[in-house]
Amino acid sequence: MKKHISYFFILLYICIGCTPEKVQVLVPITERSLIPYPNEIAISEEGFLIDENTTIYAGTGLDSQAIAQQFSDRFTKTSGISLVTKNESKLATNSIHFVLDSSASEISNDEGYILKTSKDRIIIRAKTMSGLYMGLQTLFQLLPDEIESDIVNIAVVWLFLV
Repeated sequence: MKKHISYFFILLYICIGCTPEKVQVLVPITERSLIPYPNEIAISEEGFLIDENTTIYAGTGLDSQAIAQQFSDRFTKTSGISLVTKNESKLATNSIHFVLDSSASEISNDEGYILKTSKDRIIIRAKTMSGLYMGLQTLFQLLPDEIESDIVNIAVVWLFLV
């Protein structure tokens, strides 16, 4: 009986010792293969951490809500973190915004978008659904490579750094 208890504690020790620690892998923007490559990149010193308190804002349009849902589904599948999505426009901290703005004169074509990041939020703004979709694809490419995985990886720190 004592032998079984000893084995149990040894097995328990091994299991606890094998719990993965969160790792942060940062790949500089200049070493990323972004497709399509942005016309302009402004590199920031601050990163945005996506965690269980991050909220996605999609506005009231069905197109932006569909893009937001695509991001949420893929992120949850990979990270195991469920993000709250709100169908409203509110400039909140610790948030990701998908904004369709047909009057955005600084965006020159239908597939164009603006992706702005800070330590408080990520904003993807486009004139059309195509532009918002392209912005989403760039966002995925700038996240850690584990975003492409089909298995949950709880050991990743989801830091977005541009």
